[in-house]
Amino acid sequence: MKQSLLQTSYQIQSIQHNRKLILAWIFFAVLALILLLRLFDLQCLQGGEMYRQGQSNQLILSTLKPNRGRIYDRNKQPIAENKIIFSAELIPADIDDVDSVLDALQTIIPKESSDIALIKEQIAQAGKQTRIIYAVDIGQSVLDQLALSSLSLQGVHIVSKNIRFYPCGEACASVVGYVSPRHERQRKMTRNIEESPHYHGVLGIEKQYHDTLAGKSGVQQHHRNAQGKLIRDDITIPPQHGSDLQLSIDVRLQKLIAQRMGKLRGAVIMLDPRNGEVLALHSSPSYDPNAFVRRDPSITSLLQDPLKPLFNRVTSGLFPPASTIKPFLLLGALENNIIPSDYEIYDPGYFRYADTNYVYHNWLRAGHKKVNVERALVLSNDTFFYQLSLLLGNENISNILNGWGFGQKTHIDLPYEKSGLVPNRLWKENQGQKWVAGDTIISGIGQGATLSTPLQIAQATAALANHGHTFQPHLLISQTHPSGRVTEYTPQTLPPLQLGDDHQKQIIRSMAKVTTVGTGKRFGTFAWPVAAKTGTAQVARHSGKDKIYAKHLQDHSIFMLFTPVDKPSVALVVLLENNHSAPLVARGIMDDYLTLQS
Repeated sequence: MKQSLLQTSYQIQSIQHNRKLILAWIFFAVLALILLLRLFDLQCLQGGEMYRQGQSNQLILSTLKPNRGRIYDRNKQPIAENKIIFSAELIPADIDDVDSVLDALQTIIPKESSDIALIKEQIAQAGKQTRIIYAVDIGQSVLDQLALSSLSLQGVHIVSKNIRFYPCGEACASVVGYVSPRHERQRKMTRNIEESPHYHGVLGIEKQYHDTLAGKSGVQQHHRNAQGKLIRDDITIPPQHGSDLQLSIDVRLQKLIAQRMGKLRGAVIMLDPRNGEVLALHSSPSYDPNAFVRRDPSITSLLQDPLKPLFNRVTSGLFPPASTIKPFLLLGALENNIIPSDYEIYDPGYFRYADTNYVYHNWLRAGHKKVNVERALVLSNDTFFYQLSLLLGNENISNILNGWGFGQKTHIDLPYEKSGLVPNRLWKENQGQKWVAGDTIISGIGQGATLSTPLQIAQATAALANHGHTFQPHLLISQTHPSGRVTEYTPQTLPPLQLGDDHQKQIIRSMAKVTTVGTGKRFGTFAWPVAAKTGTAQVARHSGKDKIYAKHLQDHSIFMLFTPVDKPSVALVVLLENNHSAPLVARGIMDDYLTLQS
């Protein structure tokens, strides 16, 4: 039976409706599946990251800088401290009208139009989390004006912070060194915790004990609203401040030495032979370490200065030790039975090697005639030591000088110390040259390739003063931890030199006459008995005699002493470049030291 046309039409419509309904269900099922998969992805697979981003939009972290440890002298006078300064900073997210705010600031803290243009450019490029520094180290009067105008100065914040300050200035720069700030025109608060400290030590004690002084940074958590504005600060991890250090130097003496040196080039080092404490240390010319904290324009001239004020001549300057090595060589010759105590030569004013034409002159061309052990030191007779060097031989000379610390680092607690050089046959062969007798002869008067630092000479002087018992030179005497606990530095003893008492006394008796009847008479008579030795280091051949040489080629002068002779408490070395006045400067320094002790 055939279906009617109406039934057929209804059946077709029903099929089409069912198809549409099925397609709709499939569409919604697929859509639901996509939504479920996306929900699974967001909740399960990326849930942690989504939570982190959400927290990031609400919470940000910034670094809390620790206070750097202070540095004091032996009398607790500050050498390096932290000074509070105030800065004006702008937060662009809090400013609606930049021009009006900058115009208002201009009336309080005037700036050049170029600086204002730069600040506007920074604001235009800044994100919501950025702070821009407008002015640093604001004075009290300006600070008061800013406080009164704070309501109208939208987005302007006064920030206090510590900067490094060196009250001793140039006088202590060779000891304390300086720090370099991580100083940025913009300071961004990000989630990245900055592990590095605000300053890093560059030279001196600041570098040597940087980790002790720096402390550890803390972290501050900032809350902000949906508009991105900061609404609350929480301290989550407080900073750990650095330890304070006490040094063995005396600020008063350092300043007096700096005055004595003036514009002279050279080095001064004073040690206590009884414990290795550095009583004074100064390299001249010096510099103001505050310039590096302030980012002063004078930094460029300091770095380019041909006189090298940043160079520490005490620990890194290499000079021929000249006649200052004579007491040590003579004592070594006596100890090793190379010569007897009554050894004597005749000095015609020169020494001729064997039957050759090689002639080595005494500093006094007329000669000193009969010269024994005592006169050899008192008059610093070169002819005596030319002959002694050949009797000793190069190997003995090297061993003796190395035993007293020449050619080796003292390991003082300052960076960039140099080793110096005690030349020997092997060293010269490594240079591709042959060692000859002339090398041995001039080694005996501390010339030729022999190089040492003023500190090495002072260390050897202190060892002689202390009868062969010596200590590692050091500046640190105590450390005060943030908790208040104090750690005292224990002097480090070095292996003693085995010295015969009679020979040592003979050498010291001779050195005690240097300032009365010898080459150090310009030093004069001192309140305490003084044992001393002079040295004249040639820069060029006959530089001290020939007037054709320029000033920079004139001789260096060295003066070393220890006092009192019986119970030494001071060992001093003064070295002046291209100048013969070391004994006079040393005398002035000892007068100052004696005045401070009274």
